[in-house]
Amino acid sequence: MPSEPSIPTIPPSAERIIPPGCQTITERQISSLFATPRDRAVVTVGYVAVLLEIATGHKTPAVTDMFKLWDFTLKTYYAGKLQGGQSTATQNATLAFGQALYCLVGLDGSGLTLANTTLDPDNVVQVVFPSSTDQTVVTGSQEGGVMIPGGTLAQPVTISVTLINGTFTFPAGPLNTKLDQYGPFFEFKVVPAQTFANPVVAAACIATPSGGTPPPSVDIAHNVGTGIEILPTIPVSFLTCNGSAFAPTRSVFQLAQDKHYGKALKRLGSLVTDFFTPTPLYASSGGRGGLTKSFSPFGGVDTAVVVQLPASFPSQPQTAPAGSPVASPPSVLVQTTTGHTPLGGASVTFAITAGGGSFGPASSSTAVTSTTVTTDNTTGLATVPNWTLGVGPGNSATANASITLPGSISGLATTGAGISLSGNPVTFSATSTDLIPYQGAGYVYLSGVADIAQGFEQPGFAATAQNGWQTGAGAFGSSNLGASCQSLVATVATPWPNVPAPTDMLLRHSFTLPAWWSAGLTFGIAIDNDFQLFVDGVNVTPTTSPAFDPTSGFVKHEGCATQDSFLVQLTVAGGSHVLAIRARDRGTAAYVDARLSVTH
Repeated sequence: MPSEPSIPTIPPSAERIIPPGCQTITERQISSLFATPRDRAVVTVGYVAVLLEIATGHKTPAVTDMFKLWDFTLKTYYAGKLQGGQSTATQNATLAFGQALYCLVGLDGSGLTLANTTLDPDNVVQVVFPSSTDQTVVTGSQEGGVMIPGGTLAQPVTISVTLINGTFTFPAGPLNTKLDQYGPFFEFKVVPAQTFANPVVAAACIATPSGGTPPPSVDIAHNVGTGIEILPTIPVSFLTCNGSAFAPTRSVFQLAQDKHYGKALKRLGSLVTDFFTPTPLYASSGGRGGLTKSFSPFGGVDTAVVVQLPASFPSQPQTAPAGSPVASPPSVLVQTTTGHTPLGGASVTFAITAGGGSFGPASSSTAVTSTTVTTDNTTGLATVPNWTLGVGPGNSATANASITLPGSISGLATTGAGISLSGNPVTFSATSTDLIPYQGAGYVYLSGVADIAQGFEQPGFAATAQNGWQTGAGAFGSSNLGASCQSLVATVATPWPNVPAPTDMLLRHSFTLPAWWSAGLTFGIAIDNDFQLFVDGVNVTPTTSPAFDPTSGFVKHEGCATQDSFLVQLTVAGGSHVLAIRARDRGTAAYVDARLSVTH
């Protein structure tokens, strides 16, 4: 039988070559980690070669050969051939050995990692050398991996792909986003840590929580700082999704012959050609990938979101008096399509499309017909402050949402590919009604003998309960109305005591118009018998009406009251106003009701 190769001796002068702060690797350390004389000989010669290259100032070959030595160590570890197999102690010793090698050539090895369970097919750690052809690092399950295009690397690196273990309840995951997340999730690392000169492909076999195919809108994304970068999905050919087999055994490195190895290489002899083989590119199919220049946790995110009415939004159309705000101003919810998670940071543009009106405050002299609101980070809602209706009667508005990257989604920075947002436009409708309708509430009234309460029409008049004034709704009618005008009885809400005649019913009703208001108003009345009309204390009784009596100053009417039997056109500016009516009954039945509407 051929004899085992002898183990070269590490020169005593090696300690003088080790950079300050780095651990010296001893023969005892190599013997305690590597089980066979053959492996110990390979590692010792490789280590001595690196020392010699450092000592002679050949830094680049030293880095390359260090990575070859680390690659051999990893392959031996994964094969279970180190002392202690794949125990925790062996894993820790392997990591310490690798960190010492990195430090030896001036690299930071603190980020080196191995899978917790070596035989777990969801993890892989592999050295990748510079190459002119594409190379892959794929987990044993073939469900996560990286493809490094040829020409990307300037020096060898260690790349690890590790399944992120954790209990994630859909739609949450380890990524810094509120978008719906789809696993499995992998941690991708490169040591030394770096940004690649050219994009590499990070890929995973993304699936739904039940194991099905996720929506086509799911893209690969990874953490960047406190947010994520969404990578446009590209097809990959180096994963086998839904597979359970290990990837083909990773090749080992070729130990390069170098004139600086000197006597140390000669002592290794034929072990070199027998032990190392080239690295093939592994190819299969499936998975979703994206181009990236940096590594971090990766997973799938659904880039499809939806804008819609909030569930609590009232039925449409809403109603409100012209010139007044609706009870529920336009509001939309932006959320994930499948996970239904509210999303902040969406820009929503609201626009009035019919009926006039404004989104601005009533005090604004100009109607605000378009405004942009950002959805709230917590609720996902965007709501305009108010919607004051215009002349109408049909009023409508729309909301169009967008999410533009780079930006913030719920306070988390998001860059990369865009977001697909459906549901636009969301429409809103409302009907503007009379400012003061027939049979409307909100009146302050006082009844009594003719000509009572002179000056009642003035805005500052004390129409208070202490002075006998009451509140009520139209219509106002006498108790004997049914004898002559039976059809009006059902409309009476407030009694008008009209005995002894003549009696007056004094009515005051306030109304407010926004500052930007310019449309005319029409006053209509149903009266039995006579009326005078005032706006803000100014007498606007229609003196040109054929029924106007200049002697009394009243417009006179005989017979049962009918709505809009008299119409008065008014020009009223924005602001708060007081409409006042002095209605007079000259005997028999008494009745008055009025409305104030937009002139069309």
